[in-house]
Amino acid sequence: MLLFISSYLGTHPHSSAQHQQAVPLPSGGSANGGSGTIELRTDARVWEVQWPELTIVRLIGQGSYGSVYLAEWNQTQVAVKVLVGRDCIVNGQLELPDKVAHDLHAEAAVMSHMRHPNIVQFMGLVALPPALITEYCSRGSLYDCLAAARQHAEAATQLTWARRLGMAIDAGTGLLYLQRRNIIHRDDFNLSKLLSGARPESSHTTGGVMNPMWLAPEVMNADTPTAAGDVYSFGMVMYELLTWRLPWSFSQLSPFKVIATIRQGGRPEVPPREALPGPDTAGWTGLDDYVQLMQECWSQRPDARPTFDEVVGRLRRLLDGAPRS
Repeated sequence: MLLFISSYLGTHPHSSAQHQQAVPLPSGGSANGGSGTIELRTDARVWEVQWPELTIVRLIGQGSYGSVYLAEWNQTQVAVKVLVGRDCIVNGQLELPDKVAHDLHAEAAVMSHMRHPNIVQFMGLVALPPALITEYCSRGSLYDCLAAARQHAEAATQLTWARRLGMAIDAGTGLLYLQRRNIIHRDDFNLSKLLSGARPESSHTTGGVMNPMWLAPEVMNADTPTAAGDVYSFGMVMYELLTWRLPWSFSQLSPFKVIATIRQGGRPEVPPREALPGPDTAGWTGLDDYVQLMQECWSQRPDARPTFDEVVGRLRRLLDGAPRS
């Protein structure tokens, strides 16, 4: 996702370019890619990058949209999200259909105008293979941070409630910025839908646009992203910060069972205070209010969920009362 937590995360263990290795990828084509007339071309062409300008270092993530690579571009580390679907393969060759090229440039034009400290900076796009270039967040993702806290005592001691609330506020203010501009956050401004032939490689992938872990019930039913749906997804992120674990375990429930459970109003079980992780959880007086806000965010009824303006305000008040190390 384009939103990222800019503060508090530990250094990513694989951020060094010394881990460079060859990663097979399709060869790039011309910047135009035979795409024909494209609206917003004048704006988007400013951001076009030729594939050979990038030096791929290693694979850093995969999802329903394609793959993400750490790369070097003009002596700068960047993240390259390659959006390759079946529509881009014609007679065994990689080509860029007119509609895909149009939508890619239009989305890039929108992304290029996004300016917020908690939104990953858009840096460019490649026509073939269709790819987006953004800043590389070397400190890793929220998932990386929580995984480290589960596995290492030193990392766990650093994940106080003041830090967790700071992470939640950072993400919430980024989403508030997008919604104030009438942009619904859904897997990078819906870019995974540009390639109409693209589908998740596996129902077990995490973070994909069709992954039921974070999808609101109404979005599952209509496949239509909404502002209230973003709030629901944020409630699931709050659950991750609370428990240091994903909302649902596909090893225990199949994705289809998770979908059915959510549609029927089921939500992840909230453990008792004594079972929750964190160095200061036992004595934090704001825990019940945090859980209450989380549950309001994932309410079954979209109109019962708070707005991001309210969410961020309540999180800030909780932060004011959180214990300080």
